[in-house]
Amino acid sequence: MNSADKFRPQDFSMEISKITADPKIQAHIQEAINSILKDRNLPIEVTIPDNLVEGGEMLTVGLVGFSDLEADQVEESRMFIETVFRALLKRYPNNQINLISGLTDYGIPSLGYSTAKALNIVNRNIQWKLIGIAPAVAEAKDDPCQIFPVDEKHIKGEKWGEDSEFFVNSVKHILIKVGGGYQANHEADELRKRGVIIIEYKLQIKKELLDNWRKKKNSIFTK
Repeated sequence: MNSADKFRPQDFSMEISKITADPKIQAHIQEAINSILKDRNLPIEVTIPDNLVEGGEMLTVGLVGFSDLEADQVEESRMFIETVFRALLKRYPNNQINLISGLTDYGIPSLGYSTAKALNIVNRNIQWKLIGIAPAVAEAKDDPCQIFPVDEKHIKGEKWGEDSEFFVNSVKHILIKVGGGYQANHEADELRKRGVIIIEYKLQIKKELLDNWRKKKNSIFTK
C-alpha cells in the first residue's frame, strides 16, 4: 500500500491547519499535496551523490530562485523541486534533511517549503526541517512579506542581500537553484567554490518582472 492509499483527502485539511491558519499558505500546501499524489513519472532525472554525509548525519539543502514566477512556470518549477526532493529521500532515507531558503511564501521558496510540508503530511515517516533566512525588512511593519511557517527562523541584516553570507555559511551539502537573479547567482558561485553540489534548473522570466522585484526589494545585489 502506498502513501496515497493510507491518507485520504479528508485528512489533509486537519494536518494543514496544524501548520498554519493562513488560507493562502494552506492552499499552497494543498496544491503541493495534490501534485505529489498524482504519483506521475516526472520528465526530469536528477542524480544525487551518495557520499555527502555518513550514517545518520544531518543533510543541509539550500533552495534559491525567483521570488516572482509567471503563471505558466509554477508547475514546471514545482515538478523540478519535487523531483529533486524525491531523489534526496531515495538516496538519504534515514537522514534528517534541513531545507534552507528565504523565509517568504513567494515563488521558489514557497514551492520548496510547501512541497516539503506536503511530503511530511503524505508520508508521516518523513520529516523535513524548514529553515528560513531573511533580513529584517521581510518583517517590516509598513510592508511585511508573506512569511512561511518555518521550523527555524533567522533574521540577518536589515536590507535584502545582507542575509546572504549567513545563508551561504548555513548550506553544507546541496544547493537547488531554480532560475534566480543576482543574489541567487552570487550564492551559487560562493557555494560552488566550497564544494557544495549545485543542482540547477534553467528558468527565465521576463526582464520587467525581475526588475520590478529588484526595485521592490532594494537589494544590495545590483548586478
